Amino acid sequence: MGKVQPQRRCVVCRQRKDRSTLWRVTRQPTGAVVLWTQPRQVGRSAYVCREVDCVISALKRESLQRALKIGLPEEVKKQLLEGLEGSVPEPVGGQSMVFEAQ
Repeated sequence: MGKVQPQRRCVVCRQRKDRSTLWRVTRQPTGAVVLWTQPRQVGRSAYVCREVDCVISALKRESLQRALKIGLPEEVKKQLLEGLEGSVPEPVGGQSMVFEAQ
């Protein structure tokens, strides 16, 4: 029997999907915002689908900001949009991109 993948819910479309198919944005206790983190990252997290409609809606409706209870730095917004275009590959080996919150 195969290993069961953890399910998470997108903050925009509210669909449950495998955690590995969603982007994770985490607010660390220090206030920094981390993108595409390891599963065991400490802090408040929100997940968003890797689809154009979900990412655009999350930024327009401020769904991520509301879920994280903090403003998103412009760098994070830019990285999400670039990720949609495929110009930003996902970090390998659990690396993450850290940005200070505004």
